[in-house]
Amino acid sequence: MKKILILAAAAACCMGCTSNRFVVRGDIRDFAGTLYLYDANGTKLDSAVTDNGRFRFEGVCEGPAIRYIGNDAPDGELFAQMFFLEPGTIRFEGDREAYATGTPANDARRAFAERGSELLERYHAPETTDAEREKIEHEFEKMSKQELEENRDNIFGLALLAQMAPAMSSEELLAALDEVYAAGYPGKMILQEFIPGDDSYMRVLTNYSDTRGRVKLMCLGHVLLEEHSPHGIGNHAVIITEHDEGLCGKIRGMLEDIGYVGFSNFDIKYDQRDGKYKAFEINTRQGRSNYYVTGSGHNIARYLVGDLVEGKDLPLTVVESHSLWRMLPRRLAFRFIPKRYHQELRDLIRAGADRHSMEYRPDYTAKRIWRIWKNHIGCYVRFNKYCKRPEG
Repeated sequence: MKKILILAAAAACCMGCTSNRFVVRGDIRDFAGTLYLYDANGTKLDSAVTDNGRFRFEGVCEGPAIRYIGNDAPDGELFAQMFFLEPGTIRFEGDREAYATGTPANDARRAFAERGSELLERYHAPETTDAEREKIEHEFEKMSKQELEENRDNIFGLALLAQMAPAMSSEELLAALDEVYAAGYPGKMILQEFIPGDDSYMRVLTNYSDTRGRVKLMCLGHVLLEEHSPHGIGNHAVIITEHDEGLCGKIRGMLEDIGYVGFSNFDIKYDQRDGKYKAFEINTRQGRSNYYVTGSGHNIARYLVGDLVEGKDLPLTVVESHSLWRMLPRRLAFRFIPKRYHQELRDLIRAGADRHSMEYRPDYTAKRIWRIWKNHIGCYVRFNKYCKRPEG
């Protein structure tokens, strides 16, 4: 059996429970303003105004699910924390990095994260030898298997299984799935073959289709680095635009065949085994990293206004120019991107084709510059803690 990923086991599990009421309450130091309850797709479900950091959400839990609390922070410091929504009282206490507690899945996640952080700190300590690092890797693997065994009947166990699946043998995975269903999981699981390769094998394709269902803009981005922190994992951090006529042609044909209208954003990975691209999903919106399109010289707002407001029949634009977009400092990008791309990065920077979503000189004020520096410092902390430096 080829290595696979479990895609949808943890997002919508619904194991038996006697009561389906939930309360989410907290006391977060130094926080003021409105907090929102989000689903896994970033949709706002509820809101609560904090009182000296204290807040409360409550309602009916149709089944355990992944949820987030956070602010929208247009001008302030972004705050977001993931937790498992399940029946019972869920608590957030302490600073903004505090894990949720109070229910089985959240307590298990916090304990696992604390033990994992201890191992990670030992692993990255300068005095740790290669032999000791190998022992730590085995210790982490043993700990993960034990946690999975102890949490077969809750959503944390399913989330952990989804992370561990690529490293499991076919026998181990089938046995784990049997135990999950035996524990009471009633739904279906989607299994997808694991496509090998680091972040630099990823691609993102952003498109706009007009009200007639005709594609008017296509911009392909070569992802060089993604976020690896628990809260940001999978978010693009560095992208270089590139052109692939064959890939764009196939996606355009599909979109126009189904009469698609609006923005579409494809997550794609290059499979080095057969030299083909594999599309994972289509997001029916522009992506979080969408500024890479504007950075290439093609502001998506112009296509939206031209189509819906001005009623223009716009020409098809397939971006062929090369440009660099990033959400982290240049030095950090060079540290964590494979060396084979460094010369291309340097060439684009020298050519002035380097864009950062927050860096815009006409907006620079003392407060704005401080906000950008805080963002940069946060990037250094997250990437140095969670991201591995490439070997070559």
